[in-house]
Amino acid sequence: AEPDDYLAFLGRFAPGKGVVTAIETARRLGLPIRLAGWANDMYAAEVAPLVDGEAVRFVGPVYGRERDRFLGGAVALLYPITADEPFGLVMPEAMLCGTPVAAFRVGAVPEIVEEGVTGFTVPVGADLAPAVRSALTLDRALVARVAADRFSSTAMVLAYETLFEDVIRRSGDDQGTGTGRLL
Repeated sequence: AEPDDYLAFLGRFAPGKGVVTAIETARRLGLPIRLAGWANDMYAAEVAPLVDGEAVRFVGPVYGRERDRFLGGAVALLYPITADEPFGLVMPEAMLCGTPVAAFRVGAVPEIVEEGVTGFTVPVGADLAPAVRSALTLDRALVARVAADRFSSTAMVLAYETLFEDVIRRSGDDQGTGTGRLL
């Protein structure tokens, strides 16, 4: 409920993930940013020179409770991907911690981020700062509640059961057998 004062970036340091955009956005906003992930060649070449230990901090890889503390402590998650990803797990992980998301509107982002409720999005390449400013105004308890309703393990299991039942029902109808069997 009471985050620290930093923005978070969690992910691979790879083209299309937008880590440099995240750093530039944080600097424009005058907010510190913490970067979590595995250091690699791109990190060494493009990101490490931007890390100063204060405004831009590299925390390395985070898992489990450490990841939850990292995400939950952030005022917002920056997700400036430009790649057309089918699902970004980092967004629900942050939202389940109550942390809103500011992201580029590409791939599955519009399906994951509920605009004005769990975060804000802008078109790819647009200034992400307005989305961040708006995300900072969101109710963190509501962000967590909506994320749990949509992405908790219970919610996901129920959604898959519904999907599988629908596939089975339609499979039986399509084959004219009425058996509802896939094989």
